Amino acid sequence: MGCFVIPLMATLVHYGMRKRVPALGTDTKQGWLTLMLGGASVFGVIDHAWNGELLMVSPNLGWDLALGAVITAAVTGIWALVTATRSRSPAKTTA
Repeated sequence: MGCFVIPLMATLVHYGMRKRVPALGTDTKQGWLTLMLGGASVFGVIDHAWNGELLMVSPNLGWDLALGAVITAAVTGIWALVTATRSRSPAKTTA
């Protein structure tokens, strides 16, 4: 269960920060991060519900929480990579 709880908590914390800090709230890239973390959480919930493990507490809770941290770090890393490459690409012009 912990593997979707960590991304969910990260989503809620990031969303709250975006509401409290005006510069984050208006930044499109920060909105992408919120959506990506939320997507990881939804995927985890669906996966656990599908397998009948939604409210189960694993005997290996530490590993489950570690997996959630890895998922959150991977999503954040992919977001950082996408935003870094997007900011370096030349602006597209329309004719």
